[in-house]
Amino acid sequence: MEVTASARSPKIAIGYHHDDHFHIFSVNNNGRIINEEECNQVYHMFRRLSVSRQTEGSGLGLAIVRDIMEAHGGKAWVESDPANGTTFYISISREVGQ
Repeated sequence: MEVTASARSPKIAIGYHHDDHFHIFSVNNNGRIINEEECNQVYHMFRRLSVSRQTEGSGLGLAIVRDIMEAHGGKAWVESDPANGTTFYISISREVGQ
C-alpha cells in the first residue's frame, strides 16, 4: 500500500543552503500536494488554490513574497510531489545588505 503525503503525520521542515550567489531558504510540509498547474499560479495576486478554499486568506501573501525576492535579485518558487510533500523556496542574493 502506498502512503500518500496527506496520510502521514504532519511534519514541517525548514531548510537553508547557499551557493556562490544566493541564500536559499525552504519550508517543506508533507501535507497537501499542489498540482503542477497550480504551482504556476500560487504566486499570482488574488489567486487561491483549490486545496486552500477552506482556509482564510486573500491570495496576496505569496505574491508579495515573490515581488520582494525579485526586487532583491532573487526568486520564489514551489515544488510539490506525493513522495516529498510541498516545498516553498525563496532565494536572495548574497550581496544584499553588504
